[in-house]
Amino acid sequence: MAQVEGGAGDGGNLYLPSDILRKMLDRVDAKTLARVSCVSKRFRSISSEESFWENLCNQRWSSTREPSVKSLISSAGGFKKLYNNCFPFILSNSESTPSRGFDPTDRENSSPSSFMSIVDVTFNGKPVLSRVVNGIPGAWEPCGPLVDILDAATMAHAGHGVSITKQDEHGAVLTIYNKIPEVSSTVQECSDSPFSPVEFCNRMRVSWILINTKTQQMVNLSSWKPLSAVRHRPFSDDFLLRFGSILQTPSVPVHCNITMRCRTCTVVTLSHNEVQGHQVRLGATTAVKVTELSLHLENILGAHIRGGEVMSLLSLAITSDKTVDESKASGVYNNFSATQSLNREALIRQENRRQNAGAVFFVGIIVVLMSFLI
Repeated sequence: MAQVEGGAGDGGNLYLPSDILRKMLDRVDAKTLARVSCVSKRFRSISSEESFWENLCNQRWSSTREPSVKSLISSAGGFKKLYNNCFPFILSNSESTPSRGFDPTDRENSSPSSFMSIVDVTFNGKPVLSRVVNGIPGAWEPCGPLVDILDAATMAHAGHGVSITKQDEHGAVLTIYNKIPEVSSTVQECSDSPFSPVEFCNRMRVSWILINTKTQQMVNLSSWKPLSAVRHRPFSDDFLLRFGSILQTPSVPVHCNITMRCRTCTVVTLSHNEVQGHQVRLGATTAVKVTELSLHLENILGAHIRGGEVMSLLSLAITSDKTVDESKASGVYNNFSATQSLNREALIRQENRRQNAGAVFFVGIIVVLMSFLI
């Protein structure tokens, strides 16, 4: 066999042309592509080409196809850097180094205008919604989310991200999926139905990539799967999903809470029958509409964080440790959620004791006054 490319130090790939190798690598996933880079110097050089990583990013995050986003990613270090930084989870625990790489005195690099959010929603593996939002519109607002994807004010800050919008009697909503068969409420109760709580969580994905345009750092604030899901009763077609991550601060952990509310509904297709003179039902599909998609930062007591502390925490998130072990991220969230519930119960008990003490004091005053009157 004739030697085509490679040298003595390339061991094992002396007879594989580069064009064939590139065609092979164009069909593998990110994990395989990373492993290939460990084979030899030649394999590492070819597998590091931006075209492969750009293709992987486009498959996972539809917003990276936008020219403005491409330009930003290229200036921030390229698609390989984006995938390596935004594919893993944020890992926050007592052993992490929360203040690594962040200088709280650097206000210029941590202003609201320094950040850009790249948000992607998928259902059942298919891209649904892509939105690019400049800045943190709600950082200094007294209430409400830090970023609300469906808010009119946020739309004014949006970049050129693609969105599928539709108007109905309830206002502006997003139809994110409408190519599945019609289902009834009874079918929704089945565990294997795409609209059962378990299956709905397994199919729905939200990615919230945060980029600091000044420091060129980036991180994915969201989790791969919903951290919790609730289907409201008696309206069984309404879902509340929570994504996000836990940030370990020098004092107490903070929950980066990404909230999504969505509703399923049936879309009926009708056609006018000229012979019979009335409309005929051709079929129906089930659509999922997003009514809320927002970002909050909450402390251990559930209170929303505002002002300059938001900028510090977001800069902290960008420099946090990361992991691809989903169980570790879920474990950190479960511990935080349990602690938050205990703190809330303690506050409720404290408030009840305070109210009881006030009632006893008031009754005592009444008794004393009545004794003087008698």
